[in-house]
Amino acid sequence: MPPADHSNSLDFVVQYKVFMEDSINTMASLISSRNTSALGVELYKDLLSMNDSDIKVFIESKRRELVKNCVIRLCAKLEWMVQTDYKKNKRKYKKKINFQKELRNCEPQRIGESQQKIYTLDSLVKCWKAEMTLAQTDRHIGPLKRFLRYRHWLAHGEHWSEPEKCEIDEIFDKAYMAAKNFLASINIM
Repeated sequence: MPPADHSNSLDFVVQYKVFMEDSINTMASLISSRNTSALGVELYKDLLSMNDSDIKVFIESKRRELVKNCVIRLCAKLEWMVQTDYKKNKRKYKKKINFQKELRNCEPQRIGESQQKIYTLDSLVKCWKAEMTLAQTDRHIGPLKRFLRYRHWLAHGEHWSEPEKCEIDEIFDKAYMAAKNFLASINIM
């Protein structure tokens, strides 16, 4: 039986992250053991001259970059899922009065050669927020907004202090849960 196709879900990003973590761990193991034949001496000759603490710093930087990359991918997947759902179900959303009222306040962006109108993820989240109770907003929109602020910080070059102060391993997990819970709350998953 072929493996499940998760390319249209958030789990696709999780699978990518796990695969890349395994690759980083393999690279760390080979560098630490100074296994030059497996690494390819020319490609990694600078790494082979590092001491163990420098290798740890290098590997940790690769892990941080992987998490940042996965957060961006997760956000792109979330945005695609929300926008696709909105396009497929416009009639359903026309019946949601608060959603429509908020949507009128949002300016669509035009993309591509066809200048197709789309609403940003931030705009659609505002519309969903208008449909939720205060408790739902705190539970689903709050964590999602923190995730989107972190993505915004990454996308703009990390030029100000990091908005989400926590361990690097927690960042992706929190972003994943925020995205997953938001999608479940609006019945997309």
